[in-house]
Amino acid sequence: MRPGKREPGNTDLSDADLTGADLGGANLAGATLDGADLQGSNLAGIRWKDIASVQGADIFQVKNAPDGFLGWAARRGATASKTSNSQETPEPKKKH
Repeated sequence: MRPGKREPGNTDLSDADLTGADLGGANLAGATLDGADLQGSNLAGIRWKDIASVQGADIFQVKNAPDGFLGWAARRGATASKTSNSQETPEPKKKH
């Protein structure tokens, strides 16, 4: 391998802000997602069974998670918690 060239499948996405990202169909085999924010991300069709680590990743309200992914991720330290950044303030009711 040449210096500076990464091996496929060893992507480090630790602490990445992937909020709302469209990761549909992504090959995440070998990826490290420790502390990544995946809130609201589209996970349709991702290759996830060989993800290296998801410790502390936030999987709150991910969309289209493949069968088994959420339980697998939770068992490996991922969390699903709403943060203050994702809270919406309701609009006040209008009087008629």
